[in-house]
Amino acid sequence: MYCGNCGKEIESDSVYCRHCGGKVGAADPNRPPTGLYYAEDKSIPGGAALGFFFPVVGFILWLVWQDKYRKRATSCGKGALAGVIVSAVIVPIVFIIMLVAMM
Repeated sequence: MYCGNCGKEIESDSVYCRHCGGKVGAADPNRPPTGLYYAEDKSIPGGAALGFFFPVVGFILWLVWQDKYRKRATSCGKGALAGVIVSAVIVPIVFIIMLVAMM
């Protein structure tokens, strides 16, 4: 069971939350936490940049964060996808330029 005020886990027979002191009676016991743990979910530009330059790392962070930190996971995943697409376009172009330069 989770506190409706702070989102932390509490005992099922609690009347008041031991973390924030809020009354528990009105909260839905099956509701997922909405407290500070989930409030920290922000899109991070560093994650997108990291995913762009190191797509494997971005993909791993996307896998790890997709359930708890959706916005962070999305930024890392988008960065990784953009990095893979740019690499897939640039590598053949550079290869063709090198072939032409060698002739």
